[in-house]
Amino acid sequence: MAVASSESLDEFPRKPIKIIVPFGPGGASDTLARIVQEAIRRDELATEPLVIINVPGAGGTIGSRRAKNARPDGYTILNLHDGLLTAKHTGHDYGAEEFIPIASTGSSHTVVCTGPKGKWSDLNKLLLEARERPGELKFGMNLGAPSHFVGLQLQETMEGASFGMIPLQGGADRFEKLVGGHIDLSIFSVSEYLQFRMTDRRPDGLRAIAYLGPERHPQLAGTPTGREVGIDLVTGTTQFWWAPKGTPTERIQKLGDILEAAMESEWLQSRYRQKSVEPICLRGEPLAKLIAEKEAELASLNVGDLSTAGGKVEMVRFVCGGVILFGLSAVLLGLMAPGVDLMANLALNRRSWLVVGVFLGYLAILQTRLVPFWLVTILFIGGLGWSLAPNLRSGKIAIAWSVILGLGLQVLFQRILIIDLP
Repeated sequence: MAVASSESLDEFPRKPIKIIVPFGPGGASDTLARIVQEAIRRDELATEPLVIINVPGAGGTIGSRRAKNARPDGYTILNLHDGLLTAKHTGHDYGAEEFIPIASTGSSHTVVCTGPKGKWSDLNKLLLEARERPGELKFGMNLGAPSHFVGLQLQETMEGASFGMIPLQGGADRFEKLVGGHIDLSIFSVSEYLQFRMTDRRPDGLRAIAYLGPERHPQLAGTPTGREVGIDLVTGTTQFWWAPKGTPTERIQKLGDILEAAMESEWLQSRYRQKSVEPICLRGEPLAKLIAEKEAELASLNVGDLSTAGGKVEMVRFVCGGVILFGLSAVLLGLMAPGVDLMANLALNRRSWLVVGVFLGYLAILQTRLVPFWLVTILFIGGLGWSLAPNLRSGKIAIAWSVILGLGLQVLFQRILIIDLP
């Protein structure tokens, strides 16, 4: 549901717009977002400044959750590449469907690289070896990120080929592991490759064996495309801008107008070319078509068993365990009130079955995701406390604590720990 507001299209924005970049400062995503930010400032395209907020962690999911949970009023938006699309396929319980795409602002294709001692001269030979020795060639990637999915796409271009997927961090980490001989290959953006490539001054740099674009890149004239060696794969990443679901359509339109105007800046286009990024802006139907095509490609891949799923289970246990602990503390506070026989009230009786029923009901309602976490938690703790309370005074104490803990835990998990809740 859109957020009601008295602001008209002409009045928006009336305060700074926060851009969440879910990676640390200085990385490729942060750099491209800041180029757009600077172009908007230079050409005075917005009446209020755009402020970049870096929220790194968990492959971009901490920052994307913060954007998802933000008030959908257009004042908090997310800048995140294909990582938001891949998240849904790697154990996370949400993806692009929780956002409204505003625009895409540039795309770049991928370079397949080995280390300075890599023995492969082209991609086809490397994949042939991956077929002869399945799982033995180590592919460095960010688990659940675009680099992971490019590795999966590469495998599927040759039947029987299989890499040993090694979870790493960003491009710098993958570069270090390649140079150190800890992995055999990985993928990089063109700008990353140009930064880390092998030169006379850097004999221990990256060696490019294929460019996964439709044709050779002008800055990589000596590097063949995958198609030139018989590998039909063209892939890369796109820089997307997203707003939380429910953001008013007119504000999506206004934000898109600002971004599209920035992409027409000669200064921005020059900076993008320096970074080997194509300054292509898509909106509306063309943008929706691109996202749908990328989603279809991802859905066709065999992702396999990912360790991120275990992380979700542990987080659910943490949340439920915390709620149960606080609930029991509220009950004990009521039972330990002056004049209450604690041992007598802890004895097994018919109310114990009610406690079991309340607990099972709490878990069942959480699974449906139809009732907000804070409300069902208040009902659970309050119901548990009331069922065990020996008198009216103790019951009132338990209910009071249920309200405090229900609302407090909602703030703790969503605003401080940035945990996605029902």
